[in-house]
Amino acid sequence: AAYAVLVADVSGVVTAVEAEPGAVLAAGTPVLRLAQDGPRDAVFSVSEDRSPALRALLDKPGAVRMRPWGSDATLPATVREVAAAADPMTRTFLVKADIGRTGLRLGQTATVLIEAPAVAGVFKLPLPAVFEQGGKSQVWVIDPVTLTVRAQAIAVLGAEGNLVLVGAGLANGLRVVTAGVHTLTLGQQVRLYAEPGAAQAPAQVSTAVGAAAVMKASTAAVAPLASPLATSVAAPVVARSAAASAASR
Repeated sequence: AAYAVLVADVSGVVTAVEAEPGAVLAAGTPVLRLAQDGPRDAVFSVSEDRSPALRALLDKPGAVRMRPWGSDATLPATVREVAAAADPMTRTFLVKADIGRTGLRLGQTATVLIEAPAVAGVFKLPLPAVFEQGGKSQVWVIDPVTLTVRAQAIAVLGAEGNLVLVGAGLANGLRVVTAGVHTLTLGQQVRLYAEPGAAQAPAQVSTAVGAAAVMKASTAAVAPLASPLATSVAAPVVARSAAASAASR
């Protein structure tokens, strides 16, 4: 028996020692963890609804920007990897963005700025405005003359906080109910909600058939997105690591 010499195949800095001196190791057991001297990554996680937008930016130079902690300057970064599966605990996807050879220190915190292209015909609505009926996502649209509601099927693209991104089924200027949607029925008359001190809502319109229930409804005017979808996440700077392992003789 003889002592073995482990030689890393790349230059770098040892960041972890995985074995104790004098230990007997099996072939392939990691001994040292090495931070490779070279291009560095900003590593962060995004939610499930954000992962498709990140995949669309894969390998596009400068598609995201990174702002180091304590600095107002931003640096270009390139998304080089998006995890194929979500983390089973957090349901988020790990993303690695190449920031090249910069002067940033390993472990330094940075903010990654992600800006997806604007999409024509996409609208934002409060989450409580959407309900499921017949297996389809729908909203209640208010007739401006009679103040009655009708169900309108929509295509939901995803969520952004407490907002829903709608890709089809709405037009600019429509008014939809945003609260109490599960208590309404087709053709029911509503009264528009007015904030205290605001101008009076339009007077309710009587119906020709029976005594229709009249509800006070919180509403929102539908307007298309005026700017791209954007978000920012915190990300540590890491090196692309390699392991030096015990080898069989």
